Amino acid sequence: VGYARVRVLTHARESTERARRQRRALFRGAAASVWLALASLACAHGGAAERAERDARAAGLSRGTIEAAPFRLTRYLRRAPGASLLTVYLEGDSLAFDASGTRVAASPPPVAPLALELAAEDPAPAVAWLGRPCQLVTPADAVACEPGLWSDRRFSEPVVAALDRGLDALRAEAGADRLELIGYSGGGVLAALLAARRDDVVRLVTLSAPLALQAWRRLHALGPVDAADPARLAAPRLDATPQLHLAGARDAVVPEQILERYREARPEATRLLVERVDVDHGGWRPGWPERIAEIRRRLDPALAR
Repeated sequence: VGYARVRVLTHARESTERARRQRRALFRGAAASVWLALASLACAHGGAAERAERDARAAGLSRGTIEAAPFRLTRYLRRAPGASLLTVYLEGDSLAFDASGTRVAASPPPVAPLALELAAEDPAPAVAWLGRPCQLVTPADAVACEPGLWSDRRFSEPVVAALDRGLDALRAEAGADRLELIGYSGGGVLAALLAARRDDVVRLVTLSAPLALQAWRRLHALGPVDAADPARLAAPRLDATPQLHLAGARDAVVPEQILERYREARPEATRLLVERVDVDHGGWRPGWPERIAEIRRRLDPALAR
């Protein structure tokens, strides 16, 4: 009897551990599928980082760095004398997994900088692009970089706090007193979290951003992330900020339903729009100068440039 009981308990433990391994494998596989979808977009951009940085320089955005301890952030900035409003773009997620699709990259991974491309095309006089920790950094600037920053802690409080300090530095450098935040994909999540804590953000625009973060995680069977969820955040400043969130009709990474969940979760928002556009997750560049000009007119005609 004792032997049989030991065997039963051992079998139960083995079954539980096997189930845990299966769940971990499922989460890793689902996460990898999302990141591989993003990787395919990066390939479609073809040499995206080099081209985007070249276009940014041609558009008058100069590269520099910002000390946001413990990180050193890359920034691009086009100043305009007398401009009191600075538009700041926040980039999407870096490609967290290595070539195997199952292991998190051990060093700062590549990023297809669509937001930098959009910043270069923005007709506003004062425009900046602010890199997230370890994005588009040189080896010398890759301080405090560790894999959690581009995987499960990419939206964590240390990341948001560093970007918050980065915005302060950008605003001072540009001589601006107001900010417009534009975030692509995961950068849109961070833009919303930053707008929730600042009193100088006059417009918030996101593109393909998983703003209902927990609903998005459940949709793709992803593991937990260390982050506040913009859809669940008690944030009067966010609700008071005019905001428009663009959803791609052909976006399998962040489907429109995620943006609708965010809108439903913020009934106190005084000016919150969700708009469906016939693009996929990375298809926002064509016609961007005209699109962002129209968005500004719609959100606040008095602030439109």
